[in-house]
This record gives sequence, structure tokens and C-alpha cells, in this order.
Amino acid sequence: MHLLANSELLNSHVVANSTMNRNRGLSGVNSYAVELGFDILLWLMDRARLHGNAFWCDACCGEGEALSDARSVLDKSEIGKNIAFVGVDLIGGVIDFRSPNIVIGDVATYDPGRPVDLITCVHGLHYIGDKVGLLEHFYSILAPGGMIACNIDFANVLVGGTPVKSWNALARSTGMKRMNATFRKHVLILHKSGVLPIRFGLKYCGAEISAEPNYTGITVINSWYEKPEN
Repeated sequence: MHLLANSELLNSHVVANSTMNRNRGLSGVNSYAVELGFDILLWLMDRARLHGNAFWCDACCGEGEALSDARSVLDKSEIGKNIAFVGVDLIGGVIDFRSPNIVIGDVATYDPGRPVDLITCVHGLHYIGDKVGLLEHFYSILAPGGMIACNIDFANVLVGGTPVKSWNALARSTGMKRMNATFRKHVLILHKSGVLPIRFGLKYCGAEISAEPNYTGITVINSWYEKPEN
């Protein structure tokens, strides 16, 4: 089997795809609220009231509709002045990115230069090669008490050639201690406690385009890992 390197993956017809659903808003039928199951703005405003400010990073942000919705609401509130955000997306040249809050690039290597309070990734991990590595990266840039909210299908995460069945199975198989995480309806919510990083202890081998659609009904990326020998 030929596993794709990251450079091959980024140029594949599955990842470099501008026809996928890229215009979800914050609320409504086609929205982050529906996909993730909570109100992002309320979460950010509560965080800002508690800490004085809040910073949201929307990974794989698509056309930035959710960010635009957020800006229109936050500009009308006093607490909104203390909430900043940035969106990161791979595709440039196809979509007209005019907002200064959008960064065109690979989310796997993006460094915001400051701790992030909330990281969202709505259906973006389906197209990432090293999904586990990206979760580790997200956690590393998260502020203590911050939160990651993302869609993920663990059937597309293979360890030793076997698909992982759940978040708990992944955590147990890698010897991780209990974490402040919930996983329901393909949504992972992960809270950061303290400042220490997380390490799953897996070796990333490469990725492949899935032979079958995942639960969303679309062709995605399978991520392959091995457990290093002791």
C-alpha cells in the first residue's frame, strides 16, 4: 500500500476540494451550533468576562461565514471588543479572502503566536493526514482552561491497520491517563487542564484516501499509525 506524504495529501483531489460545504454560519440549519452542539459566542463571552479577553481559532474555516457572523454580533456588544478570532484554511486563489482575520495555510503548522481559548474544526479533521498529531498541536497552543471542539470519525484513524472505535479506545490503547474529554455524535470536546502537553505515543506512518465514505457520506482521509516498540 502506498501511503501519501503530507505534500501529496495537500494536492490530492480530496483535500484540495473547493466544492465541499464551506459556508456554515454560526447558527441556523447549516451551522456550527448544529454541528458542535453549543453556542460559540456565549462560550466566548463567558470566557472573556471571566478572564478579560478571549481568542478563538477556527481551523479549516472555509469561506469564513461563521467568523463573519461572529463579527457582526460582537461589534454590537461591549464585551465583544475583548474577543478576537482568526480563521485558518488551506485553499487560496479560489475563494476571495478579503478579511484580515483569515490566514491561508496548513492548520497542522499554524502558530497563532498566543494561547488560544477556543479551537473549532468543523468537519476539517476528515481531510487531515495526521489527525492525532493535529490534536496534539491544537492542545499545545490552547490556553489552560481552553477548549477544542471538532468533528472526527475514529473509524478513519487506524493503529496497526485496525480502525480505532472511539476516543476512549484511543486513549486507553496509548496508555493516556483520564482526560477532561467527551465524545458524542462524532464531536470531540476536549478541555485543557494545566499546562502540560498531551502525547498519544503513536508513530504517524502516512495517509490514504478512504475507499468508502465516512459517516458524513463523503470520501475522506484515513490516517495510519503504529505503536513504537519499547
